[in-house]
Amino acid sequence: MYQRYTLDEEGLKLPVVERVLENGEVVDRKRVRSLDFQQAMVNSADEWMLYESLWRSSNGYYNCFEAMFKYLEEYRDGDGGLILESLLDYVTNNSRDVQMAQLFRSLCEKLNAASLDPAAYNSVIRAMVSRLENVSDPSALLDLLMTLLAQAHFFDSPDLEVVKCVIGVVQTRVKEFEAGAALDEMWAYMSERTSKRVILEVAKPYLDDLSLTTPILPRNCAFYSSNSKSGQRVGILVERCRWDVNLTGDSLPQVAHPNLLFWFQVKDGNCKASVAAVKDAVLSGDSRLYRYPFSNVFDHLGCCWNIPEVKDIRSLESFPGMFLTGERNFHQYPGTAGKEYRELLTYLSAHEFDDMWLKDTGYKVADIM
Repeated sequence: MYQRYTLDEEGLKLPVVERVLENGEVVDRKRVRSLDFQQAMVNSADEWMLYESLWRSSNGYYNCFEAMFKYLEEYRDGDGGLILESLLDYVTNNSRDVQMAQLFRSLCEKLNAASLDPAAYNSVIRAMVSRLENVSDPSALLDLLMTLLAQAHFFDSPDLEVVKCVIGVVQTRVKEFEAGAALDEMWAYMSERTSKRVILEVAKPYLDDLSLTTPILPRNCAFYSSNSKSGQRVGILVERCRWDVNLTGDSLPQVAHPNLLFWFQVKDGNCKASVAAVKDAVLSGDSRLYRYPFSNVFDHLGCCWNIPEVKDIRSLESFPGMFLTGERNFHQYPGTAGKEYRELLTYLSAHEFDDMWLKDTGYKVADIM
């Protein structure tokens, strides 16, 4: 005995299912719903038949998943949730993490979450997230989440509360792992992308009891500043004085020097030194800077000098003397007073330095503070 199926070509009548004996006699005959008929056909089909029916059409091959997602986009009610649940269950129980990632990525690319009503949206996301615990590769999980954010149109209409909620969840999860350093790093990362005005406003309540103190400063310190990125800057005034000059091994005693302002940029022990001449005995922000009249200083006022490591700010007070008494050569001598360098030094061993020889750099003290 076998079963015989008869379909109405015009689709007006229900399919007929008959039980037929080997001699052709019909022993049972009934009409069934089309959906039941289709289910019976699937149940009786071999695996190769199912494969052919899913992946091959009369015109060739097509992607059944694309057709399924297209259906979900057009008909969001009904069995859409069941289809997604079935897919997720299968991938969760029968495939590797990479296959799950591919499925989630396809969901995100094909399904516009912004078009879902809240209930459907919530159902889809919960069904997806409930399986994320099976994803063991952090990079795969990050790929999923980034695809979701990029493709699901969460921020078609930016909502501050949504953004705050996301940040709050991240902060809570980091705290659960007691990763204080990671949390600080997260906020530091965000602060770099926040306006200074907002940062200062947020910090005000915490600054009421804040007191700022400088380290012990060098003698004759003219100014001091500290910056978290560039380090510390220290200015030291050296009043006009006579110094013994070592010119390529020859000592020229008691050479007259004008007022000099050294400033040092210090960060992590490394130091850059600059020097300029000044005419004002009492400095202000408007005091003008003049070209250093001797050698071994560039036009940009930086010292040509192998500077020692700075262990503490107070030690800088000895640096101007180290520079002025160190061995000099003829490098970067600006031709002060129209004299040759050795001629100038010899002259200043017996005479005072004339500030009229100084060349204005166009800068003021305020420009270097």
